[in-house]
Amino acid sequence: MILQALKEYYDRKAADPDSGIAPLGWEWKEIPYVIVLNADGTPSNIESTIEGSGKSKKTKRFLVPQSVVRSSGISAQLFWDTVEYTAGIVSTGLAEKNNKKASGKKTPEQLAERAAEQHRQFKERIDSFSIADDGFTALKKFLELPNKKELLEQYDTWKELDKDDTFHVFRLKGQTGIITDSETVQSAVNCIASDTATGSGSNVNIRCLITGKQDELELTHAKIKGVWGGQTIGGSIVSVNFPAAESFGKKQGAVSPVGKQAASAFATALNTMLAKGSKNRLQIGDASTVFWASKETLFENEFGMVFADNPDEGVEAVRSLYKSVENGAFAENDEPAKFYVLGLSPNAARISVRFWITATVAEMAVRIKKHFDDLQIVHREYEKDYLSLWRLLVSTAVPGKTDNIPPNLAGETMRAILEGTCYPETLLQAVIRRIRAEHEITYPRAALIKAC
Repeated sequence: MILQALKEYYDRKAADPDSGIAPLGWEWKEIPYVIVLNADGTPSNIESTIEGSGKSKKTKRFLVPQSVVRSSGISAQLFWDTVEYTAGIVSTGLAEKNNKKASGKKTPEQLAERAAEQHRQFKERIDSFSIADDGFTALKKFLELPNKKELLEQYDTWKELDKDDTFHVFRLKGQTGIITDSETVQSAVNCIASDTATGSGSNVNIRCLITGKQDELELTHAKIKGVWGGQTIGGSIVSVNFPAAESFGKKQGAVSPVGKQAASAFATALNTMLAKGSKNRLQIGDASTVFWASKETLFENEFGMVFADNPDEGVEAVRSLYKSVENGAFAENDEPAKFYVLGLSPNAARISVRFWITATVAEMAVRIKKHFDDLQIVHREYEKDYLSLWRLLVSTAVPGKTDNIPPNLAGETMRAILEGTCYPETLLQAVIRRIRAEHEITYPRAALIKAC
């Protein structure tokens, strides 16, 4: 049900050219550096796409071929990667990480051999294409250069790229977009998108559990990224890697057969909603929460503002919600729109589903209105009429810090609101504990006691 709803969301957004969702076989990825190439393949510059610093630091996102799944093995990305793959250079950052390892360290010679093999695989993926494009031709010439490190070292930004050991893309000098922005390159990549989406071709034809159609089995699903507290490389939401979870000798993705196109679609949809700045994302305690509707609806746009800790936006969103419920704006004569809320949290290399709530838009709106009705209490004039979920939860924490909100309290409270059930008993207990400890009954605490 979860994967089917995500696939439907992807299909709806993909049909809208202004949605910004990545096409099948592609992904929007933050890439810190761009190597600018001359027509003869020599580097012209290295540009940093990082802006700001600290919490305000932002890295530019590029539309690139979808990343292959790799852990300790060697698997080259297509048209983008680290310098080990694109240039065969052992970066300073990688060498430092290797030296800090407690075990499994590699000698400089072993690192160099591995980088040479990585570079060979990157070149093989590029050589598999025959594209009449100036940017593509310049990249092929760059890959054949024997002295790449000496050519790159002359630019000041090289020190940052070398130390960070992170991703970069390529751009032809004189052009505004990167090489993969070219329609010619994109067409060539799209021709083999189903084979390069994750690099895990099975050559096994199955009936997809999501679409019900025949498709090639996806053995290893794309990583889901952006879950708070999870691994940088992402985690798996569909994964089998030990015998106890296998069934009738089926391994990996064969246990729950999903086709390549559907697997790429649901992963793209979920990664898009989890991305920074997404309007379909909320952080509820330790649960990264995403939400969407089965079709375009005003409620989908306002749901996040209702629960977000922005006093002005939040109050206006709640007022709009009240008006919509009272005037029947969410009541529909045709098939009612479904609304989905998915809470995720990290679990080692995997992702756990904390909660999965479905209802019609009208039902969900009524439940949320009831939550705010239950919280209503007389308060000082300068206090806001509607309290955000964060403000309520932080009133139970020591000493009013987000990090100290009891681990499962946020998720269980969110579930109670959206399912229209009783608040968790632990919520009332947490409020009373803080009142006893601090000898203070604040507006949020009084409201929570009244609501419970």
